[in-house]
Amino acid sequence: MQLLERRSHFAGRSDERGASMVLVASALMLVFGVAALAIDIGSARTEGVRLQNAADAAALAGAFELPQDAPGARDVAADYAYLGVDVTAPLATACGTDTECFDFGSYTLRVTTPYSDPTLSVDADEAIRVQMCSGSPTFFARLFNTTELSVCGDAIAVADATAPCVLCILGPTGTSLNSVGNGSLGVSGGDVVINSDDADALNLSGSGDITSDGDIGINGGYSAPTGSVSPEPTHADPVPDPLAHLPVPSVSGPPAPKVQISGSSDVTLPPGVYSEIKSTSKGQVTLQPGVYVVTEGISLSKNPAPGKYSFYAPGVIIYFACENYPTPCADGESGADFSSSGGTSLYWTPPTSGPYEGVSVFYDRENTADFSVTGNTDSVFSGSIYMKSGELSLSGTADMSMDSLVVVDSLSKVGTSDFAINYSEAHTPPGFGGPGGNRRLVG
Repeated sequence: MQLLERRSHFAGRSDERGASMVLVASALMLVFGVAALAIDIGSARTEGVRLQNAADAAALAGAFELPQDAPGARDVAADYAYLGVDVTAPLATACGTDTECFDFGSYTLRVTTPYSDPTLSVDADEAIRVQMCSGSPTFFARLFNTTELSVCGDAIAVADATAPCVLCILGPTGTSLNSVGNGSLGVSGGDVVINSDDADALNLSGSGDITSDGDIGINGGYSAPTGSVSPEPTHADPVPDPLAHLPVPSVSGPPAPKVQISGSSDVTLPPGVYSEIKSTSKGQVTLQPGVYVVTEGISLSKNPAPGKYSFYAPGVIIYFACENYPTPCADGESGADFSSSGGTSLYWTPPTSGPYEGVSVFYDRENTADFSVTGNTDSVFSGSIYMKSGELSLSGTADMSMDSLVVVDSLSKVGTSDFAINYSEAHTPPGFGGPGGNRRLVG
């Protein structure tokens, strides 16, 4: 009887040990499960942050191409996205309207523009969405037949259709907008911003006026004792160069011999590098569409014959460089300039595609030379004028209008003529303002 009781007692203790082992095994499984959650999910979160950063950067980069170039925006975004995850960008595969899809191993990328969302305050062609996903490898979770966790980054960027300025006067000191005489200076299509901190950053002498249908913002002050400025200028912090991203033209070959025409001769020039183009002729200088570089300058000084323009340049951008082009101008160097006087007439429009779409005049960023229009000049002029260190100088008696974005170091207007700057979104470069605007992430 005692033997049976002892056996029963030992059997009970054996059952308890077995139960304990089951509990220990369960606890170990729980520990492994917690480890899987802590390590594998933590790793997945790290990968998710990396993908989100890459998606953010990609969306912002693509937004700089909007709204003019949706395919270009998708390509740029894809390049930035894959740079962010350290893999080589694969070839794109079609995956739906307005979307490009990329697949590389466990990575997938979807770039969509135009992108429509009822919560956005911009048009679809001013928005881009980047979605990136990958499988984050697991370690402990493999015990539970989970080899990877799916993680994603999702970003939406927009290019607000509001330009920072349409007359952007970048000079940091001195009187950088100077209007003398009885004529008017009118700006339409956006704001005027003057970076100078001078007390007379804007000076209006005479009985003329300066008007804008947007705001007039000045970092410094203004003086208009007898004229009028409307609307009343307000303080504005300096704006950065809005065309700093514009690439410098690269045109190969040495400068062509100087082009000088007189009498009543006509001349037609192909794109290329020129040292000087000078006309005292009643004939017409015609530039074929394309990109030109001038290292000394362009001078026009004769009233043309009926039915002709002194300077006929449809679809043309001219880069005003210095004599050692392609070496950039030295700091403060005065390089190639433009001068039109004596009743000359201009017909000048910008390229309609490519990296210089909407740009007619591009001065080397250190070139301090002038772009000068003087006298009774009759002109058809459109396209952006970009002179980071140069002055746009206008004088005479004839009215003049430019359908342009104007980005200059300074602007001087002298005389009784009326001068109008009518900003047109059709004549601005990729990555700026109304086509472009302020890029920001919205999701």
